[in-house]
Amino acid sequence: MRVVILILFLIISSNICAQIGTSKKTDKITEIGSVERIFGDYISVYTLSYLEKDGDNFYGLVFTNEQTLYDDDSPDQKILTFTANQDEFDYLYNFLLEGFKEDQIRYLDVGQDIVKTLPLINRFLYIYVNFKDGTYASLKLTKRQLAKLFGKK
Repeated sequence: MRVVILILFLIISSNICAQIGTSKKTDKITEIGSVERIFGDYISVYTLSYLEKDGDNFYGLVFTNEQTLYDDDSPDQKILTFTANQDEFDYLYNFLLEGFKEDQIRYLDVGQDIVKTLPLINRFLYIYVNFKDGTYASLKLTKRQLAKLFGKK
């Protein structure tokens, strides 16, 4: 009798603790472009993707915060997210592209964050992101890498 009660108890308690929910499908995330950057022994991949849902395009730029590359063994991964229509997306690309010609810091609100650009002497555009949570990050791109990331080449 004890064995039967023990078995019933185990069956009932395992059903309560081991329930698995139903699976859900997510919408397809489309990669627009991807760029590899090599920093010594570390290879970083920057990826720009979007998700179309209910008529809106949600974009995400995943990148390695270059300010943390040499600080520790695990560089900080960041994501810049925003929604945009095609005109706004093109405006962002052109804003960044024009940053190669400018000699001053430029600012643009992207989503809830602020993107700053500053051209560097050796053909790189320095992109600095102030996130809404008070953190910041940076990345550097060439014109070719920028075009590839935005799916222009």
